[in-house]
Amino acid sequence: MHDNPHRDHIHEATSRVRATMSPGVVARAEKMAEINAQYIPTVRDKILNARLDSLFESLVATHNSEMDKKRILIILGESGAGKSRLLDHNFAQREAFQPYVDSYGTVTRPMLRYNAPQPCTPKMLALEGLDKLGYPVEGNLTEAKAWQLFRYQLMVRKTLFVHIDEAQHSVMNRDKDIVQKVSDGFKNLVQMQWPVRLMLSGVSPLEELVLRDKQIKERSLVIQLDNINVERHKKLIQSVLETVIVDHASLDLDDFVTDEFLDRLVHSCGGSFGSIIQMIRTAVRECFVDPDQPDVVRAKHFKSAYQSISGCAPLENLFVRKDWAKLDPGLASLPPVKPGKGSTDGTMGLRYGERP
Repeated sequence: MHDNPHRDHIHEATSRVRATMSPGVVARAEKMAEINAQYIPTVRDKILNARLDSLFESLVATHNSEMDKKRILIILGESGAGKSRLLDHNFAQREAFQPYVDSYGTVTRPMLRYNAPQPCTPKMLALEGLDKLGYPVEGNLTEAKAWQLFRYQLMVRKTLFVHIDEAQHSVMNRDKDIVQKVSDGFKNLVQMQWPVRLMLSGVSPLEELVLRDKQIKERSLVIQLDNINVERHKKLIQSVLETVIVDHASLDLDDFVTDEFLDRLVHSCGGSFGSIIQMIRTAVRECFVDPDQPDVVRAKHFKSAYQSISGCAPLENLFVRKDWAKLDPGLASLPPVKPGKGSTDGTMGLRYGERP
């Protein structure tokens, strides 16, 4: 869905690195890329598609109704929940979102996707949208002119769907007047004569957009991607383990998957579904590089996967500690930096899935 204007340069640069690698390492990289590309469907796909159907229905209805007001879809979920993969996969399945050649022979892209800028001001939000549409942006545009141009270009280019990721930035400005103006901009997008359906995705505090603005709430459908809970999702976690390790990686799974192990796995990832999948895939890679046991995923591979991802001190590994349940979910303690190599003020916390 996202075009990369630097694709050729990236290919040339990475091909040179690839040429320096051994065939075995390249083969492993290709295998991991294959595994990472696999999509694991869940009930969340059905929920998302039901909401997308509602947006489509409100778009093509020939008469107005109360449901026609639902022109905004908000997808909430913390870092590591799997929002991006969920949206990328399901958007790619929808023909209505894909580029096509219109009656004038012009390549038309019905969906625009971009990240909310930070700081997220009304003007910057419109300018970023114009830039992603490919419209040459002038730096001296006023806020009103930027929004006018943005709405006009959406119409001219026959863009019906706008997806803005990292949308939590829209409510994080300390100036509440700016937050309200951005909120008004969202409402104006879906109220203009050219029909637009808006999708906003992000982490907390994006939910405040709905809580603060009654009109946004009345116009929105909301999906909340909840955390995984072992008691409620035990079968799902076991299924994902077997799917990634056995089906995708063609490896065997050793007999270590107890209820306690599943608890550790979920706890180590803070209950985030996307992070759990990534932890399992990292354990697969640890198995691939294991010179003694490259064909069977064992408990030790999750131990090394967690250490690789979190950078924790060996004795602080959540897959080793007996008191693992007392550790904060997803928390790893980093070993102190040695003198002369940076800060020496002790350990620091890092949640799995967070950027340091």
